Amino acid sequence: MGTSRSVPTDPETDEDALDVEGELQEPRRRHEVFGLLALAATVMFGLALASYDVRGGTNWIGPVGEAIAGVIAQAFGLAAWVIPVELVLLTFRLFTGRGAPLGLARAASTLVYLLVGCAMLHLALRGVPAFGGDLAGGLLGEVSGEVLRSMLGLAGAFVVGITVLLVTLVLRTSLSIVAVSRAAAGGTRRAGTRTWEGVQKAWTAWQEAREIERAQREADEAARAPRIVTGEGDAELEHDVRRDTLRDADELEAEPLVKPLGPITLVDAPAADDDDADEEPAPKPKAAK
Repeated sequence: MGTSRSVPTDPETDEDALDVEGELQEPRRRHEVFGLLALAATVMFGLALASYDVRGGTNWIGPVGEAIAGVIAQAFGLAAWVIPVELVLLTFRLFTGRGAPLGLARAASTLVYLLVGCAMLHLALRGVPAFGGDLAGGLLGEVSGEVLRSMLGLAGAFVVGITVLLVTLVLRTSLSIVAVSRAAAGGTRRAGTRTWEGVQKAWTAWQEAREIERAQREADEAARAPRIVTGEGDAELEHDVRRDTLRDADELEAEPLVKPLGPITLVDAPAADDDDADEEPAPKPKAAK
């Protein structure tokens, strides 16, 4: 059997490997720490906004949460929910290590979402209260929305705002509008095809059910109606009548119309009495002249 030999190791090499591993683990640990902090901030912002009411009430995060939620709700309106959403994405990037957690491009895109989103919410939900009485687009949405509407009109403001949001989304992510459009068109076409097939199957089943009901109804009516023999039944009936007639005729021919008499026996007439002999014969009638 072969003997295993121990390979001598260099202490300096082991120390270098440990240093490299420590350097690799250090950013990961730092990202996990920042990820936990971002997760806590996400939960606090979400709970503060969910329980905030401008008319008063108890905030789930206390006075601090109520103050923070009041500031961002009055400034951005319903668009304030962009902040918790961005914090959720930041937490995911920190824990998974995908991409840079923070950056100028991401901060700029978040700012664009807030400003343009506030304007679109103000124009779309004008007069609808948010958080118990604040503006739907906040103060910033009221200013930017009214500026866009005065310069471009309502339709033009919506076209420009939605275009800016889509461009920002494409630049920030790897999303392709063309791919999304093709996928949506394909899904719509498949859904329409399946719906049409379902409608055709339902229509065919309904027609078959009607035919079955009609056949059953006709069968019931035929069973209740008087039976009239037609077609082959008339021929069979005529054949039976002719057969009975011929049989009766054969019987009549076989039976003689006048039955032969039996032997005739002559019987002597009784003798006349003497009183009858003495009587005068009756006078003969005279012939008419």
